[in-house]
Amino acid sequence: MSKLKAGIIGSGKIAQVRHIPEYLQRNDVELVAICDVNLQRVKKIAQTHNISFATNKQSEILQSSDIELISICTPNALHSKYALEALNHNKHVLVEKPMATNLKDLKKLYKTARKHNLVLMPGHNQRFDPVHRQVKELIDNKAIGNIIQFTSNYQHPGPQFWSVDKENSWFFNQKLSSFGALGDLAIHKLDLIQWLINQTFSEWFVAKNKAHDSRASISLRTRSGIVGSINVSWNNPLQDHRTVLYGTKGTIVFGEELHEVSIHRFNGETKIERIQPILRKDGKPNSGIIDHFVECVKGTESLSIDSKHVKNSLKVILS
Repeated sequence: MSKLKAGIIGSGKIAQVRHIPEYLQRNDVELVAICDVNLQRVKKIAQTHNISFATNKQSEILQSSDIELISICTPNALHSKYALEALNHNKHVLVEKPMATNLKDLKKLYKTARKHNLVLMPGHNQRFDPVHRQVKELIDNKAIGNIIQFTSNYQHPGPQFWSVDKENSWFFNQKLSSFGALGDLAIHKLDLIQWLINQTFSEWFVAKNKAHDSRASISLRTRSGIVGSINVSWNNPLQDHRTVLYGTKGTIVFGEELHEVSIHRFNGETKIERIQPILRKDGKPNSGIIDHFVECVKGTESLSIDSKHVKNSLKVILS
């Protein structure tokens, strides 16, 4: 069977640590092209990973008749533009989050994907983390009764410490990023919590330190009465990834320790579950996002990221 041919638009951090290695480890995909405005960088990356074609012209990849799969790993403001072009050239598209910077563009992307019968998927990788999947199973099995409240933190020192361009990263350019920590971090937790509780948010209040935020706190409520908060920051070098889910019979805590879930029941029972990570061939964690995308394209899996969660998450960070 011939391999699916994939191309990547953008060669920044997320492309380098996730999309490139996770495409390359699959036997049924050939990563044939990569694009970036920084031609020198993208040529070096292509040479390192034996990618046959590198360019600084995205149209050469988006319009190529040979390429079937596209990953969009550009600054946020360009996500929907390039995703739409790819869809209109009959490509299945994986778009880093957020898929769009406004609801009109998001709606157009989904409409176009349906029109052409193509897979359109956002990079909400937290759903595929083995720890989060175990938490989902616990919730679905009523391990702590019904969920009534939550708190979730996602805090780290900021893009200047991990992005390829450091202090000059597009994350700090509002014209390119559209959002700060809300678009980088909060959108992950918004999607994760909605998936875990299988509900969307009906009310919310967003407090942020400035228009182009480096830290923010969101208070949320679902129609059924689940309430909670999400706190994100680019200002915490010590990091904080702790999430607590409060149920009618106990609590679930994760993110406090790597690969662990703690279940504390009101009857005094406490259980620590250690979760085996899924590793790539290079020994680093496999996000699962590329695998799910490819399997959806092949028809062996159904797309598990609900568009109503995607829309709801974007509505919140646009507030």
